[in-house]
Amino acid sequence: MAVEAGRPPLGRSLASVSLWSRLYGFGSIYAKTIRDSRLAFLIVAGLLGGIMLAGIYAIATGFPTPASRLQMASFVEAMPPALQGLAGDRSTSERSGVTCPGSTDPPSG
Repeated sequence: MAVEAGRPPLGRSLASVSLWSRLYGFGSIYAKTIRDSRLAFLIVAGLLGGIMLAGIYAIATGFPTPASRLQMASFVEAMPPALQGLAGDRSTSERSGVTCPGSTDPPSG
């Protein structure tokens, strides 16, 4: 019985993997895990997006005017430095003129 190396059996052909798929690993076990958990990923992404939108809405309704937002900023400044970092860098939001959604007041500055 003779065996030839490098030649596939005559009965079936091998499917070749494209260079694009090989580079991005679409045929790997890791990609299979991602493909199998797409629905769970979409559900979690939707829930996190909803939580983010609810938080934005709560801040916009809780601090509708620039004066109330400045009052909140002074409250954050009164906190210890470790807690101030949780609120983010206030100077960048002041420089960019960020206003809360739903506010009719133009950004100052």
